[in-house]
Amino acid sequence: MLRTWLTAPLQDIEAINTRLNAVESLVHNPSIVSKVRDNLRSLPDLERLQTWIHSFSVARDKKAVMFENIIKKKIKTLLSFLEGLRHARDMIEMIRTDPMMSALSNFIRKDLDPQVLSRVSAIIETNLQAFDWESAVEQGCIVPERGQSIEYDKALQEISEIEERLEEELDKTQELLKDKSIRYASVNREEYQLEIKTSTLNSKDIPDEYELTSQKTGFKRFTTARIQELVSRLELARSSRDSCLREVSRQVFEGLGEHHMDVRKRNLTLDAINLTVL
Repeated sequence: MLRTWLTAPLQDIEAINTRLNAVESLVHNPSIVSKVRDNLRSLPDLERLQTWIHSFSVARDKKAVMFENIIKKKIKTLLSFLEGLRHARDMIEMIRTDPMMSALSNFIRKDLDPQVLSRVSAIIETNLQAFDWESAVEQGCIVPERGQSIEYDKALQEISEIEERLEEELDKTQELLKDKSIRYASVNREEYQLEIKTSTLNSKDIPDEYELTSQKTGFKRFTTARIQELVSRLELARSSRDSCLREVSRQVFEGLGEHHMDVRKRNLTLDAINLTVL
């Protein structure tokens, strides 16, 4: 914006006087200058972050699964961008409503499109409230709150129900062999193998439906057709859950990309404020 001001200076007398009035007001109110500068310093580089986010939302095949390998650093960057936008919005609103900043407010009014401000505010609140960002940063994926994604909620419910059925199969085996120490074990990525002590097997007859899968000193591991069926359903449900998470991430980035110009206009307003208080 500084280059624009230098290469294309204002020619409208009213606009020039508005800018001069804003500067004069700030010169006579150093406390306001300090307040605005402190707010600006706390902002991240929104223009750089916006460019990064926009690059993930354009020139892509919408049928492809995007952002499949979103890492924690990218989630933190996205969160920083949204929180920065919210802070910028609050600062602009402070300038607009503070009587002591009326001259500065008049100067930036030409850059403030109420519809743009409303749309950007909606972007901020929708994304910050719709997701559990603490979990997103920890897990490296954007997790929707309950009710935000029907398909995701459905997948979670199915996973929960299948895991309950698997626990019932474990309880049934413990009751059948009268041994509460029987547990599920995972071996070579094969989950839910019934691990049973050889001493228990020596004293009890195990039904033919129990298929031996592996063993170690003092233990043997089994599965059943019912457990295999449940594990297959569990894998499908988990796959559905993960696909939903990837789609949610794609939609968040794409949604922000669609509002690229609105956010860009907000950034130009911040540039104008920044140059005025230098």
